[in-house]
Amino acid sequence: MSKSKYSPEFRAMVAQEYIDRSGSLHYLADKYQVGKSTIHKWVALFRVHGINAFVTQPGNKSYTKEFKITCVKEVVSGNGSPLDIASKYNINPTVLETWI
Repeated sequence: MSKSKYSPEFRAMVAQEYIDRSGSLHYLADKYQVGKSTIHKWVALFRVHGINAFVTQPGNKSYTKEFKITCVKEVVSGNGSPLDIASKYNINPTVLETWI
């Protein structure tokens, strides 16, 4: 995933608050001054990968052509939205949208 100014612990905490129904996207976005779409992405990633979704490795990731095609085919064939597929493979949804 992309580098973030928010710690993995913070992103996990916000996602967990949403999952626990401690607040709506709108409420949490206002409370933490984070965009609603950002929180939505965090929740999707957290549900699949837990806090590990937010732990980044140094440098940029590279993906094989075959991996990119697999991800795009899943979206095109209706196996999930770009956010669903990005969450499944722990990649940035914007990167997947670029591949599509």
